[in-house]
Amino acid sequence: MLNTISSFSSQLEAKIPNQIAFIYAFIAQMSLVIGHSLAQFLSKSLNPVQIIYFSGIQGAIFNYLILQYQNQPTFAKNPKTNKMLLFRGFVWFVGSFFVSSGLAYMPLSESIVLQMTSPVFTGLLAFFFLGEKYDRILILTTIFSLFGIILISKPAIIFGATSDKEAATYPYRSIGVTFTLIGSFVTAIVQIILKKLGSVSNASTSGFYWGFGLAMSAPLVQLFQGTRSFYLGLFAWLFLLAIFRYLSQIYLHKGFTLGEANKVSLISYFQVPLAYIIDVFILGVAVDVYSIIGSICVFSCVFVMLYKNYRDAKEKNAKKNNAPQ
Repeated sequence: MLNTISSFSSQLEAKIPNQIAFIYAFIAQMSLVIGHSLAQFLSKSLNPVQIIYFSGIQGAIFNYLILQYQNQPTFAKNPKTNKMLLFRGFVWFVGSFFVSSGLAYMPLSESIVLQMTSPVFTGLLAFFFLGEKYDRILILTTIFSLFGIILISKPAIIFGATSDKEAATYPYRSIGVTFTLIGSFVTAIVQIILKKLGSVSNASTSGFYWGFGLAMSAPLVQLFQGTRSFYLGLFAWLFLLAIFRYLSQIYLHKGFTLGEANKVSLISYFQVPLAYIIDVFILGVAVDVYSIIGSICVFSCVFVMLYKNYRDAKEKNAKKNNAPQ
């Protein structure tokens, strides 16, 4: 059954790689949002490093078992590739630490939207390090994203002091904004590493190093941060969190392997509506009008990119049909 599904997906990847890349990226972003909501819930009982540590251990185990089932080597043949994969795990730990820390100081939906700066950073880094184009469409999405981020962040220099109600609910909101933006930039670095490694490692090998890097990094930070005691029931939530983070890593790797980094990363905008659904209908968080307008600005970039992909595909087919036989 698994071999049949794997064979079918491989055929689709070969026939329509760009479309499949977007589907994989969408699955990854859905898993990330659910993972973020679980991490925010767990942050009430555990500190961010503890959450990341358990996610890393379970992620490494998941991927190792899959590699054994598929009779795939745990390590890449090229030592340089192994070093890059391990470095990617360490870098991802830094991004996860800042994002997870920021979640404790702000609503899930706003944290997710601020993480949408990642495609902006990814596009710029891809332009400088991967030689990918940074055309007018990407410039437009950058402007829309930055405008939306300003509305979400509501800096005091533009909006004045925050309301008493907002200050009472999230007194350290500026810390959350800063942490999340740092995590977003680090995530962009990880996405560039994924693109460079896509052709020399499979998803499970990459996922194994991701989990191993997290598990190796966390104890070092834990020495300075301390730990919180936790009850046995938290293991079930940590296991569920690890599953969704595992899925996000596997499909993120597949997406960046098949598609262009600056385009695939923009699928992350689909995290926005799902995060608001969780905040409003599940967590009961009140969302202000500026955050909604800012989120619309950021999310609109998805439709701009979809139009661009449609236009590029149409032009490519036209050139192919008009080419001399």
